[in-house]
Order: sequence, then structure tokens, then C-alpha cells
Amino acid sequence: DGSMQSKVGGFQAMTQDALTVLNDVPFSIPAYFAILGRAIVTLEGVALTGDPDYGIIMESYPFIARKLMSEDRPEIQRALQEVLYNGNSSESGSIKFNRLLALLNNAAGAV
Repeated sequence: DGSMQSKVGGFQAMTQDALTVLNDVPFSIPAYFAILGRAIVTLEGVALTGDPDYGIIMESYPFIARKLMSEDRPEIQRALQEVLYNGNSSESGSIKFNRLLALLNNAAGAV
């Protein structure tokens, strides 16, 4: 289906995709990053046993929304622009009001 959940996928699926790429590219992941990724995949697996529709990425969206709304760093502001506008800057695109409302609701803790 075309829901946000089905488009985003799970963290485990993203990790598997990353591992597939890393097998083809000579690149090493720092140990702390690998351990953190393994812990998140494990937590997501535990949550999926209780709720097959659980998605750790969707559950983390309120945190990401608050970060985007509160950080004053240029790279975070660029990410916010990419989320909210059609195009990469506010000058070239129109605002996506549905994304703005979702971002504000999630940042406020509403679902």
C-alpha cells in the first residue's frame, strides 16, 4: 500500500540494505555505530513480536520533528526546508502544508 509506514520500512530492513552495500564497498563502520545499530534492530524485533505493525522509524518521528523545529544549525535548517518545500529551498518551491501540520503535531506530541 502507499502509506507512510510502507514507504519508510523498518530499521532492520534499512540495516540489511546497508550491510549489502558494505559487502560490495571497502568501508568499515565504527564499532560503537555497529553496536548501536544492532541494539536498535534487537529492540525493533522485540517490539514487532508484540505489534506486527510497529515501526521504529515512524515512532521516532516526533523526536525528529522536535529536533528539526528546535535546532539552529544550518544543516538542520536545510533538512527542514527539504521536508517542508517542493524543491530544495523556500524560494524555488511551494510549502507542503500537510507536512507542516504533521511536523507541528509530532513536535507537540500529538499523533
